[in-house]
Amino acid sequence: MSKIFVFILLLYFSSCSSLEKNQDFLDEHKANLNWRVVATAHIIIEGILNIPLKKIAYIQKSGEDEYIELEFKSVNYLKNTNINKKTLKVQFYSKEDDKTLKYKVPINKLKRLNNKRVIAYIKVIDVGIDKKYELFFVNSIDAITNNLNQDEVVAEIIKQNSFSKEELHKYYTDTRIYNKVKSLIDGMLDEKRVVQSYIELEKLGHTATPYIIMQMDDYRDLSNRSISLPVVNTFESIAHYSPKKVVDLLSIVLSRIEGKSFSPELANGGSKIQRDNEVKAWITWLYKKNHLF
Repeated sequence: MSKIFVFILLLYFSSCSSLEKNQDFLDEHKANLNWRVVATAHIIIEGILNIPLKKIAYIQKSGEDEYIELEFKSVNYLKNTNINKKTLKVQFYSKEDDKTLKYKVPINKLKRLNNKRVIAYIKVIDVGIDKKYELFFVNSIDAITNNLNQDEVVAEIIKQNSFSKEELHKYYTDTRIYNKVKSLIDGMLDEKRVVQSYIELEKLGHTATPYIIMQMDDYRDLSNRSISLPVVNTFESIAHYSPKKVVDLLSIVLSRIEGKSFSPELANGGSKIQRDNEVKAWITWLYKKNHLF
């Protein structure tokens, strides 16, 4: 496994702060629909779960940690319905400790869901190896569940799809801030100005957040794809990233300002489905946070 792959996976699993973490619900419970999980997922499916019981038994006995490939059959797509594969394979991380159990489905629950029709929330992750993408579960103890009504999930997906960037202009009308944000975003395209533009944009803070989100769907290429950015309140004063497009860098800005992220892996680039979903997730967050519906 390459160092790049390991780094991306660590970055991905470090993002669990924005999703369901309550350890009181680690085992069987009535799952509540979490809009953040719906927004974070690139793909949401309903299908029959098939797990490799022998491999899981070996892992539990040996105490080894590794990725297990879970298979879903007779798949119906609830989010990203343009996909037509009837069988889907998703990577599941076997490690269980106090930290991982806060944001993953426990193996014992997984075994009870074997051969049952479930709803699963999935992310498409660019693993940086020969342009290869892998499927992983979102960071949630309800990433796989059979306790939710499909119609309820579909209704939430439809609601989130109805949230538009254009409508936000009705609620956020400060043209001075909008234009300041736009100017700093344009500055990110200049190799000599990108770091300073980033610093100034982050310093604008929460006031700028809506205006960043309104301009986030910016797929222009960055001229500098290896960027070192200052970090406050951490042991390391500099963080190194490899964003490929403006939207990737804006994702980092928002995560710093708001203390959450839907796709932290975008800090080092990603696919169109990752970027499109990140933009939509932040628009949804803004609507939900300020009850703009």
